[in-house]
Amino acid sequence: MFRIEWIYVLFSAIFLSVVNCTILTSNTKLPPYSVVLTFDDGPNGVDGITDSLLNVLEKHNVEAHFSLIGENVAGNYEVVKRILRDGHDIVNHGYDDHLTLFKSCAKISSDMQKWHEQITSALDTTMFTCRHFRPSYGIYRPALKKLLSEKGLKILPITFYAYDAQVKPDRKWCVLKNTLKKLKKTRGGIIVLHDGRDSQKKLKEKLKRDPECTYNRRWVPEITDSLITILKRENYRFLLYK
Repeated sequence: MFRIEWIYVLFSAIFLSVVNCTILTSNTKLPPYSVVLTFDDGPNGVDGITDSLLNVLEKHNVEAHFSLIGENVAGNYEVVKRILRDGHDIVNHGYDDHLTLFKSCAKISSDMQKWHEQITSALDTTMFTCRHFRPSYGIYRPALKKLLSEKGLKILPITFYAYDAQVKPDRKWCVLKNTLKKLKKTRGGIIVLHDGRDSQKKLKEKLKRDPECTYNRRWVPEITDSLITILKRENYRFLLYK
């Protein structure tokens, strides 16, 4: 287990003890040996990363959930169109990369509308319907559920994180190994990977300072390819969460 996982668990335990909020990890009722792939913080147009990931999914005939940040959609319209065209689920991951936890329900509602407008502009249609919402960092206050119910949205849950966003490219095979270990222990689940990270502006700034930092997402399609190959060989199946 990565040291970062222990830090995250410790932080979560302390944080949840003093703030009335919920963390999104849960035991989902999936059929045994079923895997739901989810990718957060996209679309990422840097080096065509989200497109490369879509190529991998197309190669394996696997559908996934893409939790898109509204601000990141600008300049990436063609990628968004392809996500939907390829049969994947577009998930509302907020308009910006700020914590949902610290926003009022009114602000969250306003951001949801801005997100929807950005997506429909990208898709050039008003007919798009979003089914799922995933709060940033998977943390939210209970009041969010009422708001989502009013908007006809369901939370996209998480079985566990791959913690790929916390490591540099030289640790990619550790991410793969750790993710496989968890999936086999739970006999499947809903996992979180990241084709992007935070806002595109922040990602580009971080990469400019250090191309091999944790904001480097170029390796995610590669380990996704390996993950699917290995799990399919062991008779796991991939599906969308309903």
